[in-house]
Amino acid sequence: MYEEMYRKYNPYIDYSDVPFESWGCTWQNTMVIYAMPFYLIDYALAQTLAFQFFAESLEDMDSAWTRYISFLQKAGTLTFPEIIKQCGLRSPFDKDCFDYIYRTINRIRETF
Repeated sequence: MYEEMYRKYNPYIDYSDVPFESWGCTWQNTMVIYAMPFYLIDYALAQTLAFQFFAESLEDMDSAWTRYISFLQKAGTLTFPEIIKQCGLRSPFDKDCFDYIYRTINRIRETF
């Protein structure tokens, strides 16, 4: 699957003469995956929340901003799931979170 995506989004790069890369294994050259995997997980969780704040800002900027400030103020005082719940956000671990983000981003994409 990675090889298929890589070829789709990087059609100008030809790795046919390099076996490892031509097998779709270039992602393994990203050392942070092995050295600091939780960094990538944390980054993905933060991006999921950022998309939620962005989606809400399109509907009600004041509410999104208020909840964002509340989220920042709670940082370091509660667990991640507790902060999410208290700020009224969807958990990145729930499927409906991604459905919501996808619908919002797709709606924006369709306007361009």
